[in-house]
Amino acid sequence: MLSSDHILDLIPQRSPFVFVDKLTNITENSFKSQYLVRKENPLCNGHILCEAGIIEHIAQSMAAHIGYLSKDEVKIGMLGSVNHFTV
Repeated sequence: MLSSDHILDLIPQRSPFVFVDKLTNITENSFKSQYLVRKENPLCNGHILCEAGIIEHIAQSMAAHIGYLSKDEVKIGMLGSVNHFTV
């Protein structure tokens, strides 16, 4: 398991724009991530994560997984597009 203390070593985002608290069950091909929705998060409506927040959580989770496996310096990137996303 990788806790929030180490997530910041793997993603370029910083508070209040961090959407991953933990990576768990990490293997080369899969992982699980966790995020506690906080009302002060800019992509929340109260304690509800909006669609953009969900997409950001997915992108940051994947970036953290890739960073964990590669052990390279954190690279800044961006999600270019999302197609056929339904919540």
